[in-house]
Amino acid sequence: MSTSLTTSHQPLATNSNPQSLIPNPLFSIRTPTAVVTDLGTEFGVEVSEEGDTTSHVFRGSVVLVALGDDGKGRGREVTLGENESARVEKPTGGGNPVIVVRPDLVKPESSAFVRRMVEPLRVLDLLDVVAGGNGMGWGRERGIDPMTGMEEPVFWRLQSDGDGQYRPVAWHKLIDGVFVPGSKAGPVQLDSAGHVFDGFPGTDDGRVGGSIWARAATVRPADEREAKVSPYWVYEMGRGEQFMPDRRGLLGLPSNVGITFNLEAMRQAHQDTAPSSFHAVAGMSYGDRIAPWVNGKTDLWVFVDGRLKFKRIGFRRRDGAVKVNVELSPSDRFLTLAVTDGGDGIEADWFVFGDPVLRLASIEAENSGDQGSKSTAQKGDETMNGP
Repeated sequence: MSTSLTTSHQPLATNSNPQSLIPNPLFSIRTPTAVVTDLGTEFGVEVSEEGDTTSHVFRGSVVLVALGDDGKGRGREVTLGENESARVEKPTGGGNPVIVVRPDLVKPESSAFVRRMVEPLRVLDLLDVVAGGNGMGWGRERGIDPMTGMEEPVFWRLQSDGDGQYRPVAWHKLIDGVFVPGSKAGPVQLDSAGHVFDGFPGTDDGRVGGSIWARAATVRPADEREAKVSPYWVYEMGRGEQFMPDRRGLLGLPSNVGITFNLEAMRQAHQDTAPSSFHAVAGMSYGDRIAPWVNGKTDLWVFVDGRLKFKRIGFRRRDGAVKVNVELSPSDRFLTLAVTDGGDGIEADWFVFGDPVLRLASIEAENSGDQGSKSTAQKGDETMNGP
């Protein structure tokens, strides 16, 4: 029976003598027969039932000091570098322990040391990305101006005329850009690679009514009060439970807006994994101040590298929440989400993607799996295929 420990540490560069009376901030592990001092490294220490101490260095270096029977070091020490090992053993015939250096004593691939205890990354949170994060956090309550691609610290709902131009988002490498489809049907650029789509219908003078916004699942009291007197629809809709089964939050897109995420940049930022699918719960939001006779329509579009993967034309509030799932391949570079006004103007066209995430797979799993991609939307037991 033995006890093993692995540690990774970056100590201060100060006195490293384990026998010094000066306080030593270096990280050290003391066993019955040795002191192992970290010099800025990742290493493992194993102590056998007999008290023998084995140290193996994965990265960096350590100082291994053999202790005498009185618990003091007497100059018997060795510095171990990367992939080097040593054992402090008690001689069979008695006496002070000795250091045995054996480079092949412990190998990383055969070692029983647990070197990583972090859960593998399973999803990238697109709300966190829109709010300025890397997809691994819970950034919320920020957005993007669809007219300029600039950061938006405050949600706004002022109507503006779009020009149909693609706007790169230079401040965030995981977001490629944004756009506002023009007032007339025609080719619209979807990403920085130059993919275009000419199937958008003509919009209401190319007008857009607000920010692309990452809203938290729980509405702050101040935002709720403000929504009662101001046109802050993304907060007026309240909790919006039907769109947030995982309680992540809402990505609000007003009509006539598109946003493109950079999948290749995400693979580079998280090199052990790759986006394998996009998931969200989509639909028209609601609010107490909407007149009973107002039931605007929207059109929902999802593209991958300029290829239309899913669409829903004439989406209304009564359609409720719809699950959108789009599979991605390892070679896909861009994911584009867009909403247009359904041909009846932008009034009350409040569209949300609830709990929007990119599910991740390991690079090995992606390379060995099906390379094709497909998309579906589900409402209850009904499945509707993309175009």
